[in-house]
Amino acid sequence: MRCKAGLFSRFVPLAPGDITGLTGWWDASDSSTLFDATSGGSAVAADGGVARIEDKSGNSRHFTQATAGARPLRKTAVQNSLDVLRLDGSDDFLGAIAFTTLFSRFQLTSFIVANATTISTDEANPGFNASVFSNTAGTSIMFGVKSSGSVFVTGFDLVEKFISDNYSAGNWIVLTTFYDGTNLQLRVNGGSPQSVALSAYNSSTGNLRIGANANGSVFFNGDVGEIITYNQAISTADREGLESVLMDKWAIT
Repeated sequence: MRCKAGLFSRFVPLAPGDITGLTGWWDASDSSTLFDATSGGSAVAADGGVARIEDKSGNSRHFTQATAGARPLRKTAVQNSLDVLRLDGSDDFLGAIAFTTLFSRFQLTSFIVANATTISTDEANPGFNASVFSNTAGTSIMFGVKSSGSVFVTGFDLVEKFISDNYSAGNWIVLTTFYDGTNLQLRVNGGSPQSVALSAYNSSTGNLRIGANANGSVFFNGDVGEIITYNQAISTADREGLESVLMDKWAIT
């Protein structure tokens, strides 16, 4: 694996499992993890509906969708010749895993590789815009997009905390969410972090799902490549290392 010059001074981890605290890893480019039934079933063919994406972390935390018409599609050779999940922005999503199964309220890290085809026009409440990875309780969004040309994450202690960075539809990105018990951070493609003070992730209830916002009224329109989660605030070197691995893998600059 090559390292991006100037980002860090040691070799990067070879895989997400090299970093302590891995709680989930969903990789749409790995066709052996995509199935046509929530219980498993058969491998999904090209352009078929994905009823289950299996967790590669070894924790057996699989995202599923029982309704055939609401399943994202397996699209082949989309980005850097890799397969993706394609969500239609109408009703597609995969659910649901409890927030506290994947994350600590006081430390967490997540990496999401995705590309929004179009962006929601709803500006009223950032917690109700189209989300790639969102909590059904509405208290946490790990990756959302807004029509103002931004990506965002939210957390909640006594009030909702919101941070964003520039984004234009049609671009693949690696978005990192990091929380160390004091500050919530967002990084796009390994760039400078955006940050906000947060005393605790108040998300003891609610389930995370892929592709739908908090109340299920707005859905993500675009492609998802990979999601990786940790229940710790992993080190700067490990964060930058895994960002580099994902950017190389998905040919993101």
